[in-house]
Amino acid sequence: MSTRRTLLIELDRVASLRRDGPALRLALHGRSEQWFPLRRLSRILCSGDPAPHFATLLWCAGEGIPVSFLAASGKLIAQLLHPGGLPSPLHHWLEAKDCDPDLQQAWQDWHDNLLAHWYAELGMRHGTPALRRQRLANLTGQLAARLGLRGQLRQYQPALHALARNAIEDALLARRLSLFSQPVGQLVDALEQPLVNLAQLKLLEYWSDGGRHADGSPHANLLRAWQGWGMDLRIERALRLLEQQLERTALFQDAPLEAHQP
Repeated sequence: MSTRRTLLIELDRVASLRRDGPALRLALHGRSEQWFPLRRLSRILCSGDPAPHFATLLWCAGEGIPVSFLAASGKLIAQLLHPGGLPSPLHHWLEAKDCDPDLQQAWQDWHDNLLAHWYAELGMRHGTPALRRQRLANLTGQLAARLGLRGQLRQYQPALHALARNAIEDALLARRLSLFSQPVGQLVDALEQPLVNLAQLKLLEYWSDGGRHADGSPHANLLRAWQGWGMDLRIERALRLLEQQLERTALFQDAPLEAHQP
C-alpha cells in the first residue's frame, strides 16, 4: 500500500514555507516548523493567497508533486503539473469503453465490486447495491438523529458533494486526464455519490468526537477530516484498479488464441 499522502496548506495561516533539500519546511503562525519529505507526498492542496509562496509551490510541481489551488468555497481553481509526465493509460481505455462490450463489462464489474467493498467496510456485506445503499442511509439518519445533528448534516450536503467532486477531479488532473471528456465525466459521476454516502457517516463520527471545534475555517476542518478518513486514498486505489482492469481486458482481447489439442 502506498504511504504517500496529500498535504493541505492553508496559505493565509502560513508564516513560512521554504525548500529544505528534498523536503518542505512549513510553519504556521504561532507554531513550530514541520518537515515534509517530498517522497511522502502525492499532491499538495492549497487554499488562500498563493502569491507569497508561489516560488516554493512551483518548485514542488517541478519535482513531480501536483499542486492544486482551491477557492474559499473549496472549488478547484487550477493545478500546477510537471510537463514531463505522460498521460495515464486510463484515458485511452475510458475513451474506448463505450464502443467495446468487453470494456463496458469490465467497467460495470469494477463499479459493482468497488461499491460492494466500500459497503462491506461498514459492515454491510450482503444484499444488492441498492439495498446496502438504503441501509447506509438508514444508519446515517439514525446516528444524525441520536446526535441531534440532522440539520447540520443537511447544511453540509453541498460542501460534501463539492469536496467529493473536487477530490476526484484533482486526482484525474494529476493523471493528466481531460475533465472535458465525456467518459471522464462519467467516471466522476460514478464515484461522487458513493463517496458522499460514505463521507456523511464519517462526518457524523468526526463531529461526535469533537471535530466541530477544531482550529481553522469550517471548510479547512472538513478537508482535514476528509484526509483523516482516507478518502483521497480510496479514490487513488479505485482509479488504479479501474485502469488495471480495463487494460487487462483490452490486452487479453489482443492475445493470440491458443491451439487446442484434440
